[in-house]
Amino acid sequence: MVPVAGSWLRTARFLGCGTIRAAGAAKLTRGRRSEPVTVTELGAAESAPVLKAYIAKVAVTRPFFDAKPDSPIAEFEAEASRHPVFLIGSANETTGG
Repeated sequence: MVPVAGSWLRTARFLGCGTIRAAGAAKLTRGRRSEPVTVTELGAAESAPVLKAYIAKVAVTRPFFDAKPDSPIAEFEAEASRHPVFLIGSANETTGG
């Protein structure tokens, strides 16, 4: 199994056509290793703490948010539709493979 890391998401290859939302799956690849994964978009309430932690840790992303690192969670919930967050799981575990 290929470990999933945030930086790998830039190299996701979608299985089938359409966006990752529509496909519900992707293939993460790093070097010669790849893994099919399932993806589920999180709702605003679930995404907000992830987004807050993200801009606190990765300062270069802050100009893309109206909320600031010290803003209340409600402000991140309001922005969630502009910054999708996906739960990534192993397609092999889902299918029993």
